Amino acid sequence: MAPTHRTQHGAEGKEANAGHGTNDHTSNPGVTITAPASSRHPGLIPGSGVAQTPPPRFPRHGGGRGLFGIADTHPLPRLLALLALAMLAACAGGYRPVSDTPVKVGRPYTVRGITYTPAPDPAYDMLGYASWYGSESGNMTANGEKFRPKGVTAAHPTLPLPTYVEVTSLQTGRTILVRINDRGPFARGRIIDLSKGAAEQLGIRAAGTAPVRVRRVDPPERDKQRLREGKPAAPRADAPASSLAFWRDQLRRSGY
Repeated sequence: MAPTHRTQHGAEGKEANAGHGTNDHTSNPGVTITAPASSRHPGLIPGSGVAQTPPPRFPRHGGGRGLFGIADTHPLPRLLALLALAMLAACAGGYRPVSDTPVKVGRPYTVRGITYTPAPDPAYDMLGYASWYGSESGNMTANGEKFRPKGVTAAHPTLPLPTYVEVTSLQTGRTILVRINDRGPFARGRIIDLSKGAAEQLGIRAAGTAPVRVRRVDPPERDKQRLREGKPAAPRADAPASSLAFWRDQLRRSGY
């Protein structure tokens, strides 16, 4: 199956964000897990949020002159100098740091007639399908961060931005920690849209979609920091075979 992609990111509620790989748009959010007591995880704490990073401030040179010695009275050369700096930074692969504060929840928004209401959900624990998207989706995420396809991030329709979740493949049991910083997907049964980097780490990039469990968590700060820097968090233990069988049965009984 081909991977699922989105065409544009940005503010919630834009019609351009609709699609996510299918024409079947419903409000079905997935399957709530009713796992045995041994597989529940009580005491989950909500994740944090993202702060807008202020624009960079460039140094000024002496003698009343601006960047590269260009006088401030010449706006066009100065603009060209700023563009040159931006291109150099992009070529160098520089990364602009992101923050987890403040939390962005957002207002209700509508995509193709379906209204989504973002809200905190500390006990979020759902079964459904994951898809993934790449660099063709745009340059910015819904909370204003630069989209990094190789980062371990994801999109979710309603959880606060950002939120940290564990995503478990119901096929292999592999579990990874992911930072949600975007909105989507908007397709029936799909509950999370992974970045290419997250899809590769979970092992679903080739398949395009896969059944998963998504559980909200509050990981250690060192893991949060690694994800904010675009690096994978520490490895998680694989889910036991008995839990995978139970979750797959729940998903099947729910019609997915």
